Amino acid sequence: MSGSDPSPEPVAEPAPVREPVSEPEPVREPVSDPEPAPSPARRSGWRVAGRTASAVLLGFALLVAGLVVVLPAVAGGTTFTITGRSMEPAIPVGALIVTQRVDADEIAIGDVITFQLESGSPQVATHRVVGVNLESDRRAFITKGDANDAEDAEPVIVEQVRGRLWYAVPYVGWVNAVFSGSVRSWLIPAVAVALFAYAAWVFGSEWVRRSGRRSRAEPDASAPARGDQPGVRVDGAVGGGADAGAARGGGPGGATDER
Repeated sequence: MSGSDPSPEPVAEPAPVREPVSEPEPVREPVSDPEPAPSPARRSGWRVAGRTASAVLLGFALLVAGLVVVLPAVAGGTTFTITGRSMEPAIPVGALIVTQRVDADEIAIGDVITFQLESGSPQVATHRVVGVNLESDRRAFITKGDANDAEDAEPVIVEQVRGRLWYAVPYVGWVNAVFSGSVRSWLIPAVAVALFAYAAWVFGSEWVRRSGRRSRAEPDASAPARGDQPGVRVDGAVGGGADAGAARGGGPGGATDER
């Protein structure tokens, strides 16, 4: 044994203590629930309402076009726009009136006529006949506006009469007055043709849609029946054989059980 001091043994340093570090929680943004999709019944209701509104508007437009354009052209009527209030409330301001040529003998008290203010003048008025003058050699009519207090100053002779009132369409006359004669001659027929074309498209597309729905609902006649497919059992029998025909009611005394 040596007399030197023993060398000290190495001492391990303690490991540093690490405090646990908590991770920050992720920030979650609030998520709004998506709006539920409209139900098929609701979509169908909106679709029906849209079709109904479109049909009503189209029908109204076609009715107005027929009264303003088609009927006067076919029957030989003449259109005028009411710009005064002398015939209210029967004929309001802005109404479109349609007159027809009639014999003077057919005009009676109570009829509404359109007449020239002076013979040969382009200015016209529309008043009601309240009397007929038969004393002179020339037939004449006493006229008065429904809203006026007095009769017209001068009687209306036959040559001044432009026609007897056939019917009136309220408020449409303003449209007739806005456009000049040259523009109106092609614009009104063009609008009428466009309306009829739109009507044909609406009803045609509806017919195609209904036809497609019926074709999808009807079974395919060329497809084999369930019991005629090979390998398919009907009441314990294999389809396509003689036993299968008896099981479907084809044999004597058989009962068909269709479900």
